[in-house]
Amino acid sequence: MAHRYHTSFRGLSRILDAPQAVADPRPSAAIVEAWLIARLSNILEVDPADLDPREPFASFGLDSRTALSLAGDLEAWVGRPLAPTLVWDYPNIAELSRHVAGEREHAAVGLGAAAAAGARG
Repeated sequence: MAHRYHTSFRGLSRILDAPQAVADPRPSAAIVEAWLIARLSNILEVDPADLDPREPFASFGLDSRTALSLAGDLEAWVGRPLAPTLVWDYPNIAELSRHVAGEREHAAVGLGAAAAAGARG
């Protein structure tokens, strides 16, 4: 069943739906971010414009099964192994996009780290 929000990304659909080309194994952070927004908007049934890439994943109300599924979908899309805990390891769409693209330069505080800090505090 096609989701009604998918049409807003129609211009990117060929890029977003196809696995990445072997010549460049890492898509740019902008491409990863667009894919994540499109995928999350379908999963959460929200308009892509409502997803702020800097908002924490936790604010979207993802449960652990959905987070693991998102990580698996992302792994399949980029065509290389990724940690299943990515959504916990990186705090938001922007940070995760930079990590997957190899553009990440500073430490992340994801869902797991935030939960651990809360348990200690």
